[in-house]
Amino acid sequence: MYEKPIISVIVPVYNVKPYLRRCLNSLKRQTQKQIEVICIDDGSTDESGAIADEYISAEWPKFRCIHTENHGLSAARNRGIDEAEADWVMFVDSDDWVHKDYCRIPYETALQYDADLVIFDNAYDHNRNIPRDQNVPLGIIDYCTAIRTGGNAAWRRLYKKELFASVRFPEGRIFEDIFTTYKVTHEAKRIARINWRLYYYTDRRTSLSHVFSEKNQRDRLLAAMDRYKGLKAYGGPEDEALAYLQVCAIRFLTHTIPNGDSLHKKAEKIVGSIKEIPGGMTSKQKLALAVWRKSPRLLNILVTAVVKLYSR
Repeated sequence: MYEKPIISVIVPVYNVKPYLRRCLNSLKRQTQKQIEVICIDDGSTDESGAIADEYISAEWPKFRCIHTENHGLSAARNRGIDEAEADWVMFVDSDDWVHKDYCRIPYETALQYDADLVIFDNAYDHNRNIPRDQNVPLGIIDYCTAIRTGGNAAWRRLYKKELFASVRFPEGRIFEDIFTTYKVTHEAKRIARINWRLYYYTDRRTSLSHVFSEKNQRDRLLAAMDRYKGLKAYGGPEDEALAYLQVCAIRFLTHTIPNGDSLHKKAEKIVGSIKEIPGGMTSKQKLALAVWRKSPRLLNILVTAVVKLYSR
């Protein structure tokens, strides 16, 4: 007899052979059994697609693997949303893994509070655990609180699928979560927040090639600009959005070679307008800001030398 799943867990897969079994095994161990797992193999060139196919069995009937050409993370997530049979969706990146109650606790919270969006916490790998914030408001929260405390990651949430009726992840962009989660959060009528660490994030995305990628840094700043504009329109926390934009602007100026194009000029204008040091700015970024205020040309010379060094 067919049993409709309660939650559809969407797992984009691309060249993650060393991590994929750990990810899928953690989903197979979920205490909430009435879930489906949808792997979108985004044109992997290693053995990831074959590994995902290993999990197709009568033992796990609610597991699917869809093989596509490579279109990127956003396209894979969007395809997963379209394929989802459940009324609720969650996202897991295939190089991460999840707590055994990743699905159960947020779902029970959604029922408890009649919420259509539930936000929870994550931990880093075992060497980078961070203290739990004891001051996070719990239970039903408003939009501004959700933005301030919920982060940008798509995988820190349980969503009613209907929230994506008019929102999709932007294809061809990196930092797609920054473009998207504030919009989906705005669609929610009731938002619940819990202080459970249910997602384990593997930080392998900070390699020097990633950090000094021109496209990565441009997309990050464009996403921050979109988010700032959108939050102002939605009546969100403008101070938080501005601080985040300022941090992204100084990061852009310290990780890309200045070329005088329109985005560099916008970044310079944003950094030039900083009056108070925004929260979330690292000590290196504060130093870069101090150098910029003294001599933008000197900072540009230093950044050009560093980017060329690490781009060899």
